[in-house]
Amino acid sequence: MSHAKKNTKSCIIRTDVDINEFLLAVVRRTISVLDQVTKISVIQMDFEFLERDNTSLTGLTSIICIEDCRKLVVGFNYDNSLIKEIFRRYTKSMDIKEEETELYIKETASDLINITVGNVLSEFGKRDIAVKISIPLIIQETELLNNFSEINDRIVKIETEFGQMRVFCILSGNTFINKILDFK
Repeated sequence: MSHAKKNTKSCIIRTDVDINEFLLAVVRRTISVLDQVTKISVIQMDFEFLERDNTSLTGLTSIICIEDCRKLVVGFNYDNSLIKEIFRRYTKSMDIKEEETELYIKETASDLINITVGNVLSEFGKRDIAVKISIPLIIQETELLNNFSEINDRIVKIETEFGQMRVFCILSGNTFINKILDFK
């Protein structure tokens, strides 16, 4: 029985360098979306390989999974004050009932990561590659996320006047993906 190797030349994410470039493309697009869609400006941005003690996730997290030759999770973690302000601006022309606010905050977080990652894939990807993308997943129990040290391998902190947002990438083969997303 022969096992065919995947042609990694036709993959979007082949190496750790590609992951860093992809993360930076996601961050650039995120800043653009924040500015153009919500008129929220970025005050400061820090890209680091962070130690476990230097960061923790708070508030609401949206994640999306991308799969071609490798599996990758992209996550947006928001301080509550920031996601509420994004929601307020994103839905300003809508009439939303008080009891629907939490649902629409989650929908806003889902839209933001979906739009951002989709746009990055269209500019970062290659036309002849089929890439699987999951629907966005919202996680409010950030304690669950903070238990996985792999999440802090590649993280960018984006500071706005309304709070912080953290953008991160996680590669397949680690505890986070296996337990949270049940990737095989």
